[in-house]
Amino acid sequence: MAKRKTTNGSESANKHHNKAARAATQRAAFHEIYELEMEIERLTATHIKGLKERRTELWRTLKADTNITQKVLKANYAPYKLARQAQEDEENGDKTLDDLKESFEALHEGATLDWIEAINSTMPDQQSLNTRQ
Repeated sequence: MAKRKTTNGSESANKHHNKAARAATQRAAFHEIYELEMEIERLTATHIKGLKERRTELWRTLKADTNITQKVLKANYAPYKLARQAQEDEENGDKTLDDLKESFEALHEGATLDWIEAINSTMPDQQSLNTRQ
């Protein structure tokens, strides 16, 4: 690749100036990034860590009190969370609730939702699995 000629022959000076400017830009950005990261860590330790620990304790207590596995509890929590978020969403909340209701009705048509029946009705039986092989 041919070198680009400058009008005043100061290619080396321009290169040095650009390098110095890039270095100054990096130092300024790195300083600000570091300060932000330290503030995030401080706020996380002060505010978020305790909240996460409380949430973990609530899950443990709920599991112990109900003798239901955390996997099942979290599966039950997911639609609860969606419904709560929909109630708080003035713009799209009604659609979310309608979609959630439709999804549950699709799992088990014509009856109250029964998780076990819903799961079994969506799982292929062993005979149909054997005939596919």
